Amino acid sequence: MPFFVKLPCCTINLSQIRLIEFEYEPPIAVITWAGGEEDTLFRDCDALALMEAVEQLKCFIDVSAYLKEENLLFDS
Repeated sequence: MPFFVKLPCCTINLSQIRLIEFEYEPPIAVITWAGGEEDTLFRDCDALALMEAVEQLKCFIDVSAYLKEENLLFDS
């Protein structure tokens, strides 16, 4: 089911996203698309709007693939 989010710069379909990475200071969001397209970078008000939209819709988003930081393996 598609979920469209209207950002100040554009409208995006959350169902086309494979991964979203957020940084809060400064506000940056990097989207990795499911279709293999290049990553898209959003800054400032666009990143904040995306973060807010994802937070509001997270009850509809499949988070089963999320990895907890303590479960990640890091090379020493």
